Amino acid sequence: MSRVRKAVIVSPFDNYGYEVRNKYIEEILMDSRFDVRILSSDFDHRNKKQYKVSRKNLELIHVPEYKKNLSISRIFSHVIFAKKVYKRIEELSPEIVYCSGPPNSVYKYISKYKRKTPKVKVIFEIGDLWPETMPINDNIKKMMYPILRLWSGLRDNNTKYADGIVYECKMFENVVSKTHPDTAYKVLYLSKDDYYKEDFSLKEQFDEFRIAYVGSINNIIDCELIVDILRLIGEKRKVCFVVIGGGEESKKLFEHCDKFGIDYENHGIIYDPEEKHNILSTCQFGLNIMKNTVSVGATMKSLEYFHEGLILINNIPADTADIINHYGCGFNIVKDYTEVVKKISDLSDKDINSIRKNSRRVYEELFDTQIFKKEFLRFLNDIQST
Repeated sequence: MSRVRKAVIVSPFDNYGYEVRNKYIEEILMDSRFDVRILSSDFDHRNKKQYKVSRKNLELIHVPEYKKNLSISRIFSHVIFAKKVYKRIEELSPEIVYCSGPPNSVYKYISKYKRKTPKVKVIFEIGDLWPETMPINDNIKKMMYPILRLWSGLRDNNTKYADGIVYECKMFENVVSKTHPDTAYKVLYLSKDDYYKEDFSLKEQFDEFRIAYVGSINNIIDCELIVDILRLIGEKRKVCFVVIGGGEESKKLFEHCDKFGIDYENHGIIYDPEEKHNILSTCQFGLNIMKNTVSVGATMKSLEYFHEGLILINNIPADTADIINHYGCGFNIVKDYTEVVKKISDLSDKDINSIRKNSRRVYEELFDTQIFKKEFLRFLNDIQST
């Protein structure tokens, strides 16, 4: 009788990462005849409440709750999670650990286990950059440099022990790989199942621009810029702002819309893919706007937009800006964006048809699940063979 091979996926926020990343990792490991366990926290970071879900292979670890994203209590909760994960992995004795972060504390404790158990294969996923993504200006970051360097050091000083690293975008690879350039790595964008196949061209003329925003409305979103773009487009075209999401900045965003007379539909937080699709299929555009202090190259909301074939209105640099330039699937908002907004306002139905098809092609060529599975399996096999 062959020995059961074990693999552990560490994912601090299951409701963030499962549908767009971890379920594909889980499937690949199971297809490779591993017994898989996913370790995640029992706290919903987005909604700040206890997280409850029952799913095969998932084990929720109890952690202290917290109310604010930037707080000592949040850091404490993350450290507790990392310590408990370390103890649980010691009990499970897996052959492979796939660990997604931040928080950076998970890198510290998984690397500790790697040093203790050198035979285990460890793959770290860099899904965000903290503290680089903190929504504070550069002057404050300079003042806080010693503290922030200790924080980023938790990542940089520990990911070097990994057998391989998966980066969510090229921007993250450019930052982190400098500290250990010889470590094997792969840039793999987020992915999601293609629930439907359809023609993404518009079948009728629309008398308004329906511009969507999907995701968290939090302190890294540039509410003022979003509303200003909508206001400027609204000077030439009828506009409806379609929101699927929520967060602590929601009230501020909608107050700004009311102030400038921008029509909006607030659908709140929606998880059901079909319900979300039914709303987004009425839109032509998707807003991918964050504060310029945020260090990110690709977003989960842009995945939603590409999947739906929406035209991106984007200020995210690096990967997303490059994709838009290469595929012609949207518009990059620059410092002086009045000319860009004018181009958006002047689009004809024929223009919109063409750009939407380009956007859908981005999903099919870069974000499709079959592409992700193929590339990750190849990377996993390379890691196992070393």
